[in-house]
Amino acid sequence: GSTFPSGTVSFALDGTAVATGTLLAGSPSTANVTISIPSAGPHVLTAIYSGDSSYGTSTSAPVTLTVAKGATVTTVTATPPALSAASAETLTATIAPFNAVTGTIYTITGTVSFYDGGSTLLGTATITSNVATLSGTTLADNVSHSITAIYSGDTNWLASSSVALPLTATTLPDSVVL
Repeated sequence: GSTFPSGTVSFALDGTAVATGTLLAGSPSTANVTISIPSAGPHVLTAIYSGDSSYGTSTSAPVTLTVAKGATVTTVTATPPALSAASAETLTATIAPFNAVTGTIYTITGTVSFYDGGSTLLGTATITSNVATLSGTTLADNVSHSITAIYSGDTNWLASSSVALPLTATTLPDSVVL
């Protein structure tokens, strides 16, 4: 009666041990751990108490956690940043978590489609290290363009679209002969 449980509690995620915490005596006694969830979707978490000289071992009922896909932010840049005659553009989309945690490494996969004016597909690129690059894109330099990057999403991350990047038409010198 007057002794609180002591020992450790091991936590298993989807049947694999992921963390162990020391039991903090009290009413109730608790153990706190931080675990990383490997992917979006349903996961099963269980806790296993080690027992001590006064209390036997026990296992919790399984708890199902459903992890939502993370929101993303897509940004697009162009190199060179201004249209020029006879110069191809390199379009780069960077995809990042909407609520990134400093020091955490995120792996975002999938593809990015680049559009001009919201409807003309310029090309699609695969994401590597959270960046997709479409090189050698030739755009008419005598009209303005509006470039948008649309991330497709993957098993862990939601799709997102960039804000349109304006590329203004170049003005070439002309001469009038009378």
